[in-house]
Amino acid sequence: MKYFLKSLIVLCLIAILCGTTGCSKDVEKAIKQEKYSATASIITTNGAVTISGETTDKISGSDISASLYLSYTVVDILNTPDIYMELADELGEEYDYQSLQNSFVVARRSEDTLFVDITYSNSDPKKAIDIANKFAEFACDYIPEFIPSARVSIVSKATKAQKQG
Repeated sequence: MKYFLKSLIVLCLIAILCGTTGCSKDVEKAIKQEKYSATASIITTNGAVTISGETTDKISGSDISASLYLSYTVVDILNTPDIYMELADELGEEYDYQSLQNSFVVARRSEDTLFVDITYSNSDPKKAIDIANKFAEFACDYIPEFIPSARVSIVSKATKAQKQG
């Protein structure tokens, strides 16, 4: 009992000391690891609406509408485990597909756009940028495997990571 009381007093003194010296922020920072997120963007079309400087004589409203609906399917495909498994294999043993999948947000930019934003979060800002860009590259090859008529291109690469929270 005596030992317990001494330990409790020592812990209280340490807590008071840390509170006055500012080490509580260091402890909080160590417990709550900072996260950074980086976003790359792709555009996807049904093939009738062209990208990458190609031209066509006519683009119909139904082609644009079909491409808009296609972007929903693209988001669904990019949120399945298989692409994350391939990405984990490419990145090496440091990453498993489930933690990768949990660190990504893949979503359409808005309801009436062909753009899909790919955001990756990591404690290392450089890794956040690199892995977001790698996923965008994967997406360009991966989507046509499922939808051969789809055209996918990177619109913007991630160039900076934003500190979260």
